[in-house]
Amino acid sequence: MARLTTCQWVREPHTVFSTGPTGIGKTWLGCALGQQACRNGLTARYLRLPRFLQELPMAKGDGRYGKVLTTLAKTDVLILDDGGLAPFSEDNRRDVLEIVEDRHDRRATIITSQLPVEHWHDALGDPTLADAILDRLVHKAYKMTLQGASMRKRPAQLTKGAVSDEQSRSSVALLRRGQASPGVGGNFRVVHVAVFTWTGWQVSCGLGGSVHVD
Repeated sequence: MARLTTCQWVREPHTVFSTGPTGIGKTWLGCALGQQACRNGLTARYLRLPRFLQELPMAKGDGRYGKVLTTLAKTDVLILDDGGLAPFSEDNRRDVLEIVEDRHDRRATIITSQLPVEHWHDALGDPTLADAILDRLVHKAYKMTLQGASMRKRPAQLTKGAVSDEQSRSSVALLRRGQASPGVGGNFRVVHVAVFTWTGWQVSCGLGGSVHVD
């Protein structure tokens, strides 16, 4: 992770694939890397890919399409969230190709998806366009695979009934001092909502393989 916080991957530039099940924190991680880039004087833009692809036909109709692509091409870090969540149409595939072509070897891209990278070729649908798109993404890419429970799962209820504002403030103050705080019916507990398992950092060396980075 320390490699990415330096933002050297943005300047080189590389692609970052963040994959894993829903709710695991892929979007959060992508946005955190984008924010870190901004703190280093770079620009970042977040797009939820399925919705963005639905809006592009309107941009084509009113003449904004070229301007939209130019804006994206100039952005140092482009975050494409939820890639492969919906089927790609022919126009979708061509739009994605235009975006990644403009950025190839010029700008860094973050892609989050529930689909493992090796399944993207099938998800894109058209073998020719899939080859063209992935060829511009995977050869200089870090791959992060996240595992664990969804962060959206509500933790078990710790108490029956409401805790007063006074008790809540006391709990926060005690936690800051590293102490356990008394609550309704017992001690206040901190519950881990999700566990993240980092399966490795990799630099992809092609559509069919990868090389581990120490």
